[in-house]
Amino acid sequence: YRICQSITLAIARHESRLRSARVSLERREYGGLGLNFHIQALLVVNPAREPVSFDAILQPSTQQYAVRKSRRPALGG
Repeated sequence: YRICQSITLAIARHESRLRSARVSLERREYGGLGLNFHIQALLVVNPAREPVSFDAILQPSTQQYAVRKSRRPALGG
């Protein structure tokens, strides 16, 4: 999806600590109008490197995101 590519590009441009970000659009488990995204990346804070995973919800009516800890574990890096 183009929106996933846009979010990936925004992360690459504006958050230098996150590398190799992958963004996927998720199906909602409950009703609502927001778009759910799952984001995985490698957090690099020298010398540490740690895989991270989080979810973001975009509310189209307000153009605001809510970010929360992922319910899925981060993949190993």
